[in-house]
Amino acid sequence: MSVPEAPFPNPACNRAEIPGRASETCDSVNQARNQWRSHAVTDYRYTLQQACFCPWVSAIVTVRDGEVQSVVPVDGGVTLERGYTVEGLFSLIEKYIGENAYSIGVRYHASWGHPTSISVDLHGPGTADDELSISASDLSPLP
Repeated sequence: MSVPEAPFPNPACNRAEIPGRASETCDSVNQARNQWRSHAVTDYRYTLQQACFCPWVSAIVTVRDGEVQSVVPVDGGVTLERGYTVEGLFSLIEKYIGENAYSIGVRYHASWGHPTSISVDLHGPGTADDELSISASDLSPLP
């Protein structure tokens, strides 16, 4: 079974030239996405942590057939409105590249290729409450 395409690929990473830091980020996104897809994993579970100008939220996300099946808060914490598939995390990175975010920092898993850390500052140090941090850890394929 192959991994479905990202639902809304951002054309920002398909342009021939992207000014500044974004071209390196697009190259990294494309390389990591290809690495992830080479494993053809559609059923998996991982821990998602998310922070913006709110407290950290942590949940276990279960994905089956490339679709989020459940998002369960860790330790009875705040419930996330939605979880992300790994493809959704790649699309989120591309979204912020397309919006020309002030800074985007991404780390990828060395073996699997999925994003493990995403940090975004939309408008820079002069603007409050426009940052987002996402962590995806403990990913394990499901039978």
